[in-house]
Amino acid sequence: MTEIQPQKSGSIFDVKWNDAGELPTVKEYRTLCVPSLLSLLFGLLTPLVLAHWGFVFIPILALVLAFFALNLIARSDGMQFGKPFAWAAIFLSLGFITSYFSLWEAYKGRVIREAVVFGGSYFELLARAENDPALDILSIRDMQSPYWQRSAAPLEERWKALEKDMFSQEEMSSFAEDRLLRTLMALGDKAKVTFYKVKSYANDPGHNNDYVTLVYAVTYENDTGEKETFFIDLNVKRFCGEDATSVANQKKKMAGWGVQGMKGPVLPKEFERKEPVSQEEVVVMESF
Repeated sequence: MTEIQPQKSGSIFDVKWNDAGELPTVKEYRTLCVPSLLSLLFGLLTPLVLAHWGFVFIPILALVLAFFALNLIARSDGMQFGKPFAWAAIFLSLGFITSYFSLWEAYKGRVIREAVVFGGSYFELLARAENDPALDILSIRDMQSPYWQRSAAPLEERWKALEKDMFSQEEMSSFAEDRLLRTLMALGDKAKVTFYKVKSYANDPGHNNDYVTLVYAVTYENDTGEKETFFIDLNVKRFCGEDATSVANQKKKMAGWGVQGMKGPVLPKEFERKEPVSQEEVVVMESF
């Protein structure tokens, strides 16, 4: 018996049920993982962290989206793609985060070095204070402000103006009565002031000011010829400003240091004792 084969008429209605070789190849359909694309977009924005610390959330968000996208792609059983986008976002984010913290540490180190130099010049000024006490106090008080805020007038003229202002006289008297300041001025060059360590550092991002607390050791000879040492905290501030006299679109940025205060004698933590201080030692410390 002869098997009847279906004939091809060329019509579009022919059902090719027995012609497997002519069936079209079905391609696998894959979708783009949207979080991977978003992570890449945020990754491309990560250079903004170098312009301002407030943009630090951008690389963090890029990392979160990138790892979330990689997890979705791994669980999609090959139905989603976008791994290259996610990995690119990871490398961009980590690279700029590392750069940001490296630049921040470099900036912090430069600021602290400037603070130490300024602190040394301040103590040199205290040691040289051996002229007119009133003028010395006025010169020392000027160190509280950055250089562009200090008066260029001679000290003698400024002191005469202060004598006519009752409130300025009270302010100067209060400043001059500081016991630690008077002690350092009395010791003068007989005392050796040595930088010991950085106690703290802080930055005010709103005004871009820096605050540094430095610890100094003061060594001097007592009445019996023996050397004694005490420690003091020096708080200094780095002011940032602009030259108001310049053209508006060419203002010159300035930075200067000022003394915010001193505290002493202090005892660094590494010298603290576990046993209680005796009453005799308390009396000695209070009488300083």
